[in-house]
Amino acid sequence: WDHSTTCLVNATPSPPYLHHMPFNEIELYDNKSSILLVPMHKSKINADGKLIEAAHHDDANIVHIDRRTGHIQKVPPKQHATLFDSMKSMSRILGVLGMIRLLSGTFLIVILKRDYVGSIKKHKVYRLAQIQFIPLLPSAFRKLSDKDREREFTYMEMLNKVFVGDRAHFFSYTCDLTQTFQRQSDILDGSFFNPTNSPMAQNDPFTNIDPKKPKPTVNEHSLWRYAHERFFWNHHLTSPLRDADLNGFIIPLIRGYVELIVDTLNKKKVKFGLISRVGTKRSGTRYNTRGADLHGNVANFVETEQFILHDGLFACHLQIRGSIPLIWSQYANLKYTPEIKFHKDKKKQTTSFKAHMDSVFQSYGNNISIVNLCKKKGQELILSRYYETLLKNVPLEHKVDYHAFDFHSETKGLRMDRISLLIDEMKEKVQQYAFHLEQYKPCKTSASKQLVAKLSLSPDTPSALPKVVSDSIPSTPPHQEVDLLLDFSANQDEEKKEEKNFETPPATPITSDTSDPESNTDKNSPSSPSEYTVHRTLQEQKGLFRVNCVDCCDRTNVVETAFGRVLLEQQLKMMGVFSPHESIIHHEKFNKIFQHFWANNGDRISSLYAGTGALMGDFTRTGQRSVVGFMKDGVNAVSRYVQNNFKDQVKQRSLHLVLGLLDVNGEEERNLMTENSNVLGSVF
Repeated sequence: WDHSTTCLVNATPSPPYLHHMPFNEIELYDNKSSILLVPMHKSKINADGKLIEAAHHDDANIVHIDRRTGHIQKVPPKQHATLFDSMKSMSRILGVLGMIRLLSGTFLIVILKRDYVGSIKKHKVYRLAQIQFIPLLPSAFRKLSDKDREREFTYMEMLNKVFVGDRAHFFSYTCDLTQTFQRQSDILDGSFFNPTNSPMAQNDPFTNIDPKKPKPTVNEHSLWRYAHERFFWNHHLTSPLRDADLNGFIIPLIRGYVELIVDTLNKKKVKFGLISRVGTKRSGTRYNTRGADLHGNVANFVETEQFILHDGLFACHLQIRGSIPLIWSQYANLKYTPEIKFHKDKKKQTTSFKAHMDSVFQSYGNNISIVNLCKKKGQELILSRYYETLLKNVPLEHKVDYHAFDFHSETKGLRMDRISLLIDEMKEKVQQYAFHLEQYKPCKTSASKQLVAKLSLSPDTPSALPKVVSDSIPSTPPHQEVDLLLDFSANQDEEKKEEKNFETPPATPITSDTSDPESNTDKNSPSSPSEYTVHRTLQEQKGLFRVNCVDCCDRTNVVETAFGRVLLEQQLKMMGVFSPHESIIHHEKFNKIFQHFWANNGDRISSLYAGTGALMGDFTRTGQRSVVGFMKDGVNAVSRYVQNNFKDQVKQRSLHLVLGLLDVNGEEERNLMTENSNVLGSVF
């Protein structure tokens, strides 16, 4: 990132992306010909329990869906009088995931349940827990042949497995999780629209805002318009809603991992968390998706952002991982390690490589350090040499810092401590790249106030920003009379077994981050001065580590964890939580939290790409390798072999279905489903 090292940003009275946030409670009415989506405003009471405002419909945003034509539009107020007369049933939903066309027509996909994860700067974050498919034409569904009806159910199961079964989709009604926190800060202070101040955002092909055009009008300011398309997993599904300009019904989902916790260090309260975003542009499974495509999109591309909050200060550091950006493949063929094959067209290889690096520069700035953890022998050596050759010979816009570290050779004989050799080698870059630091609310301690004063370039006091409140909503099950609602829950035996592999860190968060009290009322009293937030960008991350191995799962997560530890200690020292010579390892409880979070992150990213938890997870989780860990790695290796050879093809098609890359009515898809009539059982 190319911002100056320190800067002061005066908070604007109305952050642009907060004008139109997604509705977090909707009443769904339906009959044979129509569906109505009616947003709800909850009742509000003050601190004394007195009713300020009764619950009511948002009459300006009622949406009508014609079940016969699929036409979607807002209902003019003059038609409201007779709007509900013919409706047969009503249910309450927590949001709209999107719409998709399958064999029998279009389905509306709605959110029934969500799991509360925690809050980041007052923004509540949820994991998608249950969805429901509502056919616009139930009669068309009933008229399908037995074979096509089975296919239709298979497609819905495939979608449900991705969105719910993987337990990896997260959203917020008030915060855009698709964007890094530093970019969110740019949006807040307006530099997102100023190419001279924010090269990280300019000309980015994956955002829904063109920074070269005038700022959107107030009516256009909605959460999804600032979403990063690369991490917007229901972007395809929401296209009908976007086309109809239904901004309040569009909730951007990310795929990956989010976990956060509140703890105490040296009698000072901190909130620690991780968020990983899996990319959409070359998404897939281990042996089906390797390397890069012609546009420079790489397999298993993931942003991982580690953050810490203390006394009104918020610090974060971003790393990325992704497959080596060459056009190469390694298709499963029943061999334990399939052969790596390269595209023979050197011109296309160069084009792909350059496109990827240009995209990295465009999105993350000029200072990029590549850390390659591949072996210096066998197929991995050939892959690395090809990579290094392109780095040396292809003209790039900016110089790239390259480091090769043979992870397996260096740590041979359980010498995991030798990872410190790499960290020492990168020490100067770690210091140079630093981290993003901002003040998001008034500080209370003198240490924090002094830090803000020291890093601020101007003594001006920013104007206050009203805090954003995200109301909680009861998970009321839909009314059973709604015609042919197809709902899917995550509470399956398979999910319960999987959850055991993701251990809960041994710490007890405060109430606000372990439960989401559901209520039909908004108990937030009118804002007082102490409830207003400020926004000052004090320091920005000025460089990025791009880490890779072959899979970008196991070795990569271990090294990213090591970088994360160093950066977190720097942040805690700057915030005044740690003394200059203090380390995370001196705090046993918090050290375990840190290790468990990164181990959980590695397991989740690995399970999405390779089908199992990460190898060497015992080291990340405990700080040392063990016999049990080796045995678990062996089990995971066998499981990966089975998954990659016999199940990943359908998992790959499921991802393509979500992203709009699979045509269910195409001849190739129909033949494939006909050949494999037992496809559902083979995957789920």
